[in-house]
Formats: sequence, C-alpha cells, structure tokens
Amino acid sequence: MPSSRFALFSICPICVSCVVVVSPWLCSRVIVSCVDPKARAAAAKRPNPALRKQQSSAFYAVSTFDQSSLEKMIDGGWELASAKDEAGKTVLHRAAQVGNAPAVASLLKSGSSVDALTQWKETPLHMACRNNKVAVAKALVEAGASTTLKTYGGDTALEIAQKYKFKDLAA
Repeated sequence: MPSSRFALFSICPICVSCVVVVSPWLCSRVIVSCVDPKARAAAAKRPNPALRKQQSSAFYAVSTFDQSSLEKMIDGGWELASAKDEAGKTVLHRAAQVGNAPAVASLLKSGSSVDALTQWKETPLHMACRNNKVAVAKALVEAGASTTLKTYGGDTALEIAQKYKFKDLAA
C-alpha cells in the first residue's frame, strides 16, 4: 500500500469486494488487491493518465518519499523518463533536488537520463549539489553523470557546491 499519509481507503469499484487506496494526488484509484481476475484484467487495460498528470503525480510521490507509489507508476508503464514540468525539470531532477536516493536509483534503472537538462541547462547532479544532497550526488556520478556540464550561468556541479560552501560536496 502507498505510504502516503493522505491516502483514503474505499471499496474496489471493479469487483466491489476488495479494498482500494484513493490517493488525492493521483485523482484515481489504485487497486491494492482485486480477487476477481477478470476485473483485474479489465483494470489493467485502462490507459495511463496524460503525461502532465504523470509528471505531477510522480513529483508528488518523489517529494513525499512515497517509493511504493513511484514503483507502481514505473511498473505501470508511466513515461517518467520523458515527463517534465514547465522549466524542463524531470522527475529525476526533483528526486535529486529533495535527496530521495531510492527514487533516484529506481528512475535511473527505469531509463531516466542521468544528464537530462532543464531550460537553464541544469542536470540532476546540479540539483543535488545545489541542495547539498551528498548521497544522491555520489549515486548520480557513479551512474555516469557528467561533472563537466555547465548551467546557463556557466557553473559545473562542483562550482555550485563551492559557491554554496558545501564542504562535503566541494571536496
């Protein structure tokens, strides 16, 4: 079950006997376990939400460290590698920004680009360094993130860490 404390529980609208989680941020129902195989098959055929909805839902899951919901999104075939906000920030950027290391690992494993660029030419590594998220920065570098890419302002991730005086990252 999703770990979000905002989840509400209801009866499965498919088979009317199972419990479902109603997540306000998803604006949809996630079936926890439907015992009726025909009902489960019918639910599995439903299309995924629009890309903009996928992006906002994934940002919320990453920001609240709701790894269970994020994994369900990935397993459900959501296009998280291409979901971006208005500034071009991907779900991986957001995970790096908030320091959600498990989400970073899952997103990289599912195909998110380690060097995706925002409109300001910031990578997830820049986001991690700007917010002093040491574990995430190390994971991104180990995954092959470029340490030489520069932002629109001309800074590498290391230079950002030095500007903000983050000694653990700037060392």
